[in-house]
Amino acid sequence: MKTSHVWVRFLLSASCAIAIGACGGGGSGGGGPLGATSGLSEAASAQKPAQKASLNAPNPSSAGQALGNSDAGSQTDSLVDSSGHYINLNLFAAGEDAELDRIRAWVKGRPDAGGIAYKAALYLEGDAGPQLLSSSDRTVARASGWLDLPLANRVSVRKGGAYWLAIWSGDAAAGIGADGSGTAGGLRWTKQDFGSAWPAQLTRTDGQGNLRYAIHGLKAGTAPPQEPPTEPPVSDPARGWNITTANVGLAGVGLTCDQLPAYTGSLKPASGAVLSGVRIAGPLDLSNGNILVEKSCIRPDRLGEHHDYIVTTTTCRDGTCTATQAGNVVIRDSDIDTAHLAASAVAKSCAFLGVGTLERNLIQGMGSGICFFETGAVHSARAERNYVRGLRAFGNPATTGSHNEAATIRDFSDAPGRTAVFLNNRLDCSTANDTGALFIQPTWLPIHNVRIEGNLLEGGGYNLYLERTANASYGNLDALDNRFRPTTDWYPVAVVSGPGFANWRDNHRYDASKPDGKGDALNP
Repeated sequence: MKTSHVWVRFLLSASCAIAIGACGGGGSGGGGPLGATSGLSEAASAQKPAQKASLNAPNPSSAGQALGNSDAGSQTDSLVDSSGHYINLNLFAAGEDAELDRIRAWVKGRPDAGGIAYKAALYLEGDAGPQLLSSSDRTVARASGWLDLPLANRVSVRKGGAYWLAIWSGDAAAGIGADGSGTAGGLRWTKQDFGSAWPAQLTRTDGQGNLRYAIHGLKAGTAPPQEPPTEPPVSDPARGWNITTANVGLAGVGLTCDQLPAYTGSLKPASGAVLSGVRIAGPLDLSNGNILVEKSCIRPDRLGEHHDYIVTTTTCRDGTCTATQAGNVVIRDSDIDTAHLAASAVAKSCAFLGVGTLERNLIQGMGSGICFFETGAVHSARAERNYVRGLRAFGNPATTGSHNEAATIRDFSDAPGRTAVFLNNRLDCSTANDTGALFIQPTWLPIHNVRIEGNLLEGGGYNLYLERTANASYGNLDALDNRFRPTTDWYPVAVVSGPGFANWRDNHRYDASKPDGKGDALNP
């Protein structure tokens, strides 16, 4: 079942789920997607009149728009769920005779090197189902907003003709702007792996709805917009307050822990190792560096020898611990879960201990989450779009019990180009022994060059805690556009000692009823 902006789209009944035209205007049943084609189809000269029952109302407010909708909308609709990738199509009538050379859509982006890849296509409504006229190559969005997707061939459309504008992605974070002004059957979707080619004809549908997408076809030669695009009045989907258990970790890439094969390699992988799509049943020592762990489940049956580690990049010998020399450790799109182990065993353990890059992981069941500790003096540290939740405490924190944090930095020395970044995470510390969601304390060595941006910090204790110690201080720390959701009456942020934040801007209590979750502004 494909999910949407409201997380559930209902499947068609069996009687009308076979042919894309069977529940809203003609079409033949039968087979799956066919091979791809590109260029102008002869079908363009035999266009089918628009079927008004399924037609979405146009909104031709954008210069050069010949068909479609140029309103960014007030919500976003997902294109991928745990069951697979979907081609999503909206039906419009052309407002004039025109020659199109590209499709423009308001889509979600991601500000990293890979961005979010999309493809678009134009289909002609036909008796046997939508027929491909032309399509785009992959185009990457690194920011949310309007994205132009050039067509491989120019396409002639005729006034009053019915055309499907299609959008497609294989990224779990992909989405498109939408509003509720569509008509029944004017939105349809077909499951199709993003790595395949566009079907020449769509003879099958897997569902339909009534959203009208922020997508339109542009006449050849239309200049790019001269003013900034209008964004829908919703939160940036990349921000931490939009993270759920469904859009990070294994669920975010359509996997579960139990379906993965068991990992049989070394729990201290060699430099250069790639662990992908496996279930790991022991503590991982990644200190050899240059290691990638992705789309995997780390569910250890025991803890590591030093610091009771679950995953570490630190090496300890004869009471002395050192950071990885090689660095370049990446863990992404994975689950780290110790909920099956006793709280007394894991309450003082970190899910990750050391220095590395963690992206889009679901982390739960241990005492503390992401611990940038024993980071050395060379490598940067980065945590982006992770969800830390379900932490567990044990004992009396005033004596020998645990102190729990969703994330912490305990040392990070200054060096040219070196940074520690917490970007767009959801960090929830809700145990009986909460220190805070993000706890920054230079316990033995100084901490420098830290950026905290776009996170949802929630739970007990202080959501964000900063202090110097008798051993070391800190400097050059920025906190930008974060949201705080304390579950106690403690103030959300505490700067106990030291120079404080170098930059503190646009930080608010989280209020789901307000645009972008901006409740009352906070000051340290």
